[in-house]
Amino acid sequence: QFAAAIEAAKNTGISNLHFDAGDIYALPYPDASFDVVFASAVLGSVSTPQKVLTEMARVLKPGGIMALKEFDHGGDIICPKSPVIQKSTELYHRLRTHNDHAADCGRQLRKFLHDANCEVDYLRAFYDQKNEPGDLRTHIDRNNYLINEILGPQYVAEGWCTEADLKIQAAEWVEFADNPAAIYLASWFEAVGIKR
Repeated sequence: QFAAAIEAAKNTGISNLHFDAGDIYALPYPDASFDVVFASAVLGSVSTPQKVLTEMARVLKPGGIMALKEFDHGGDIICPKSPVIQKSTELYHRLRTHNDHAADCGRQLRKFLHDANCEVDYLRAFYDQKNEPGDLRTHIDRNNYLINEILGPQYVAEGWCTEADLKIQAAEWVEFADNPAAIYLASWFEAVGIKR
């Protein structure tokens, strides 16, 4: 990802970017280093999101901006939901719970900001809709890739399903994506806080 980002910056003539990798629970920067911190789809994928927010707030200057975007699977709408797609969705949520990740993290952004000593300046919930022709198929193809490469092996290792089950689920999702009546609405929240 760094190589792609560096190349994209170079191709657009941006020369003042710096990329680092580090521990999100112990950022390698001094206190009050940044005017703005931003995280998208991070808090729902860690076991202790409040610790991440506390660390982000630590490196943020007083009066600085903390911007967050997070999914909230508790609000997702998938229709029609066949038994196979229902099972696939249940496996995803089961793994999130197993890994101690919050599937409904978006609705907690106000609390997270408050507990990180930030005043909430902006908060909204919205749906990411795949409405244009081909958009849903692209989204489903990406999801199937993630399941095949990352999530599925964990499902199988835990004994929750078989490789054959995963192939059946992938085919069902493709059929879903090709259904002109299908709806897949992903629920998200975004928030902006100002550090006190």
